[in-house]
Amino acid sequence: MLKKEMLKNQALGAHALFFDDVHRNLVLATDKDGNPAGRFAFIPEACKVLENGDVTFSFFAPNAKSVQVAGLGGGFPEKRHDMVKGEDGWWQVTVSGIDSGYHYHEYYVDGTRALNPYAPYGYGCGRVINFFELPDKYSNFYLLQDVPHG
Repeated sequence: MLKKEMLKNQALGAHALFFDDVHRNLVLATDKDGNPAGRFAFIPEACKVLENGDVTFSFFAPNAKSVQVAGLGGGFPEKRHDMVKGEDGWWQVTVSGIDSGYHYHEYYVDGTRALNPYAPYGYGCGRVINFFELPDKYSNFYLLQDVPHG
C-alpha cells in the first residue's frame, strides 16, 4: 500500500521547467462584467497512481472509436488494455499488477500509436514516448523532503 503523501510528492509529477501539476488547463473565458479572465479547467491525471498500486490511465479523444494503452515489457507488459469512453470525451482504464519502477507506455487511438499530450513524455526507445513512475515503499529517499533550512 502506497502512502497518499508519497503519491502527492512533487518529484513524481514535476517537469524540467516547473513543479506545477501538468493536469491543469487554463481556459480563456470572461468574468461577470465581460472582461477577459482565465480559469483552470479540470483535466484528469493521464497516469494516476492509486494507493493500492494500480494505475488509472486517461486519454482525451472525443472522436475516437477505440483507445488502448500498453506497456513496453518488463514490469508493465505489452498487452493492450482497452479504455472506456466517458461522456466528456476522456477514455480511462485502471490497470493492476504493474511492478514498481519507471515505465514507458504507449497509447493506440483507433489502432494507431499516439502520444498522450497530457501525460509526461520524454525521449526513450529512440523516440519521444510517454512514461510514468510507480514508486515503491522504499522510494522516500528519492523524493523531495521537508528539511530544515538555515
